[in-house]
Amino acid sequence: MRNANLNFAVSDALKNKITSIGVPSDKTQVITNGVDTNLFMPLSTEVCRSKLGLGLPNNAKIVLYIGNLQKEKGVIYLLNAFNNLAQQNLLKDIRLIIVGNGPLKEEFVSYVIKWDLQDSITFIEAQHHHMIPIWINSCDVLCLPSISEGCPNVILEALACGTPVVASKVGGVPELIFSEKLGVLFEKSNVDELVEGLLVALKKKWDINFIVNSVKYRSWDTKAKEMVQVYKKVLSKNKSVVSS
Repeated sequence: MRNANLNFAVSDALKNKITSIGVPSDKTQVITNGVDTNLFMPLSTEVCRSKLGLGLPNNAKIVLYIGNLQKEKGVIYLLNAFNNLAQQNLLKDIRLIIVGNGPLKEEFVSYVIKWDLQDSITFIEAQHHHMIPIWINSCDVLCLPSISEGCPNVILEALACGTPVVASKVGGVPELIFSEKLGVLFEKSNVDELVEGLLVALKKKWDINFIVNSVKYRSWDTKAKEMVQVYKKVLSKNKSVVSS
């Protein structure tokens, strides 16, 4: 990385980490991930819930997780948060849908059964990408409780759909959720803060237009053009290798 003409990072947080291991700051360019704004956009919640065929009532509050079921994603904290809500009798009309597969799925399912939360938590197999907008538009809040992240695409996709996000303050996440009008941030691994964040998000009246506009200039086409300009700048100086 020190010998490259330029390194790309998907967040300021990642650039800072690269700099901290001895790579000069001016050798790293931040270009965040993009989002397919032709696919991810606000859609009718009622219509989307109907398309899923799960019998989701229109008056239910839906929390959605989409991603791998592995330790780094922090799903265990989300499950614990729902168990806490159940212990406080606060789960009425609140459901959690977990979309994805991974090495910890069986363990997570066993926790749900142990805590008798089968009526509140539903596991769904990993979905084709074209179905993700349907899932996101079916929910009230997207939750990403990761203990480490770069620039998570699922947050960008949620924002493009006008869906608020409850997420841990890790990696580039705070750079995406830069306003309280976009979601609620909590300290990673902190179940109490996660519970509070979910309750706040589910009660709040969100400005969908503000959320959508936050990623208005983050289309993949825009990001590709940004990267092309960086390539041209580097190549105009010399023809050495560019790494990412």
